[in-house]
Amino acid sequence: MRECLKVPVVAMMEELESRTLMSSVIHHAAPALLATSMPPVVTALAAQSLPAYVTRAGTVLTVRPGANLQAAIAAARSGDTVRLTAGTFLVDPRVSLAPADNVIIEGAGATTIVRVLDGVGNFSGLFGGQGATLRGFTLRKMTIDLNPARYGGTPSGSYPACAVLAWRFDGVTVDRVDITYGSIVGINLNGPATVAKNATVTNCNLKFIQVGTVGYDNAGVYVEALNANISNNTFQSTTSFWSSAIELHGGPARAVGNTITGYQMGINVVDADPGDVTSPSGNMIVQSNIIRDVAYGVMMWSRQGQTLRNVSITNNDITLGKRWRIGWAAGISANYGGWGANGTYDGITVTGNTVRFEIGDLRSLDRLHSGAVNSRTTGIVKNWTVSNNTLVNPPKGM
Repeated sequence: MRECLKVPVVAMMEELESRTLMSSVIHHAAPALLATSMPPVVTALAAQSLPAYVTRAGTVLTVRPGANLQAAIAAARSGDTVRLTAGTFLVDPRVSLAPADNVIIEGAGATTIVRVLDGVGNFSGLFGGQGATLRGFTLRKMTIDLNPARYGGTPSGSYPACAVLAWRFDGVTVDRVDITYGSIVGINLNGPATVAKNATVTNCNLKFIQVGTVGYDNAGVYVEALNANISNNTFQSTTSFWSSAIELHGGPARAVGNTITGYQMGINVVDADPGDVTSPSGNMIVQSNIIRDVAYGVMMWSRQGQTLRNVSITNNDITLGKRWRIGWAAGISANYGGWGANGTYDGITVTGNTVRFEIGDLRSLDRLHSGAVNSRTTGIVKNWTVSNNTLVNPPKGM
């Protein structure tokens, strides 16, 4: 993914931060004022002022279809659970759904559907947003339809149209959420590590649907954070252009037990953002993933002057799809040349992986840069361990 993903729209950030601050001031000031200067009847009236289709019982707000989700989530206090019932919730994501700290937003399962309205045009993120800081945020047990065919926007770095977007966070969990997206990123939790910690995406299903006819760089989950766990998810795509299911940047991070089909790259493992001295720029685990119909299973990137270190790639099952008509294909590889390739790769362990070519694959492949494991790069390779890997159905001459 390009660096533009990490550049916020300043005006939008200022607007959303101002809106979030105002909401926070009103929300947290009101109870104190009521307790000291208002009669009890006003407190009772305040309790009745929840948005339509929203009820509260203790720390649980129950939200039914027809509710204004922005208003419902703004009514949640720290420690609350916002519970969406079964049904469809239509939203305009140009105002992101950004909750208070330590709020859980949960549905009733796949039958709770949050869908972006037709024709809303460009937006940054449905939950979170470019100006949001998320702390202790959990999103779980629902379907999110970003409506890629009909929302009317053009995916870009400024308007990535994510299901979840945060560049400042500490503790974000997305669990058991089905996401249909056609955007630059499905879930974008993108540091640097100085302001981004503890990202978890588990048991989710992400499906990419292309918007328009022109290709654009995209990823299912893009994360740069101090401690990230992307595990037991499924990713589906039929794109024929630059794409990746999972991007791990900076570290420490792990991608374990995911199933990936149809992306150009299964998993990208990338050094830290230049200048981010708090990140280890490595300490990555890529393990027990099933990766199908890709040009590259696992690709490592180290930019000039940087070091990608301590990466363990083990027990993955990778099939290289012959529909990818490019000059080379590899199961596990260091990036060969160009942007993001000229750094140092130090302490890489590649063991127990299976890499398959499809039967009947007759592509003319560059034999220097194709195969099960490729360490040929314009960068510097140090301390690599490659053992007990299996290559199945290699094209003739490989």
